[in-house]
Amino acid sequence: GYVGAICSLQYSVAVIQDYSRKSNLVASAMAHEMGHNLGINHDRASCNCTAEPCIMFPTISFKPFYEFSSCSVQEHQRYLLRDRPQCILNKPLSRNIVAPP
Repeated sequence: GYVGAICSLQYSVAVIQDYSRKSNLVASAMAHEMGHNLGINHDRASCNCTAEPCIMFPTISFKPFYEFSSCSVQEHQRYLLRDRPQCILNKPLSRNIVAPP
């Protein structure tokens, strides 16, 4: 896949196909794929979180994921510092934010 490609003009897309009728499992899949977009790879065996399995667990689980591991948080921070992805670091101007009346 394209880990960390959220600001790439060519690769900033995610397609999540899930046939589960359980919305918490669909949400887990979406969080996992968004993690990849945000520069996070799969967790290693040494990674943990308080509500296992962690979001970036490398295999499919029939238990919902609720939390990123400390490894994922560190990896995302490294991505932000190393790549400085402007599309998520730039603060939009208030005049560019459109809200319904």
